This record gives sequence, structure tokens and C-alpha cells, in this order.
Amino acid sequence: MTIVKNVKRDGKRVTLTLLTDGSVEILRLTAAAWDGTGLVKGDAVAPEAAAELRRTAALSAAVTDAVRLAADSPHSVSALREKLRRRGHSKEDAARAVAAVAASGALNEEENARHVARSIFERTKRGKTRIYADLLAKGYPAAAARDAADSVTDEEYVAALKYHLEKKTGGATPDAEQRRRAVAALARLGFPPSKTEELLK
Repeated sequence: MTIVKNVKRDGKRVTLTLLTDGSVEILRLTAAAWDGTGLVKGDAVAPEAAAELRRTAALSAAVTDAVRLAADSPHSVSALREKLRRRGHSKEDAARAVAAVAASGALNEEENARHVARSIFERTKRGKTRIYADLLAKGYPAAAARDAADSVTDEEYVAALKYHLEKKTGGATPDAEQRRRAVAALARLGFPPSKTEELLK
């Protein structure tokens, strides 16, 4: 038999102590979820109701973690789900928590992707195709990744390309082999070979 041993309310959160056959269990859930049960301290809880309380507490914990993670740094939906899974939340709770956070407006993939694209560009001065690939690797949808990579202006990409060319050539005119290597290296950084060739003329 499970008994509600103690109920501690702290604003919108409730910490619940359950006693089941001498075993103590602490659950944390929202005040709204607790109030919806109709239970009070001292009540006996049926097994199915106790199981539902555990499920509700698990989802509540996943949502709390998702909100904190989303506030700490920009995430894609898939990356946030995966991070919650690594923290021990079930696949279902992770998915439901991320959906709830996204619905609240606290997780905006398009805005986050633009923020990450800008951060990558300013830190590494990579080209558009590399930034697009980096965003895909972080779990952003193709459309959001493309728009974010496009949010860095063409002028900024050209300036970054010139910066890399200056580092590679030291301002000197490269020979054919040096040109070939520079074009290949900058293609790996996400710059179109045609633009690199144009600037090397």
C-alpha cells in the first residue's frame, strides 16, 4: 500500500513523499498536476494512481531540465531531445518535454540556428556550405540551417575568404600548385572554388 506521507508546496512546484511498504519515495511535480489528483496528505494511493504520479513526476523533471537547457544555450529540437536522453529521461518524456518547451516559445529552432551560425562564423570564419553542414550536424532542419547560413552576408563571407587567403599566401602571388592547394583547403572550409580562384587572380 502507498500512503501520501508528506506534501510540500513551493510556489508552482510540489514535493511529494510517498511511503510504500516501508520504502520512502520522493516525487516532484507541478502544483497543477498535484491538485488535479484530489489527493491530500495521509491518503492511501491505489497502485495505478501511484504509477501515474511517478509518470507525471518523470515528465515534470524532463520539462524542468529542458527549460534549463534551452535557457542556457541554443539547441535544435533533436539535440535537446538527445541531451535529455543522456540525462536519463525516457525517449517519450524527452520528446514530450521538448515539444512542451517549443510550444511555449522557449525553443525557437530558426532563431537558434541563426545564433549558432553567427557564432561559428565569428569564431572560425568558415564559408557558407561548411556552416550549413555544421548546423545539420547539430540537428537543425535543412531549411533552418540554410536560412541561418544565408543570414551571414555575402560581403562577410568574401571578407572571411580574403582573410584565409592572406594567411595562406602571405600576400604573395601563389604558383599553380599553391593555388590548387589553397582552393582545395578553402573548399573544405566551405568557400566555393570559383570565388577563391577569382580572388587569386
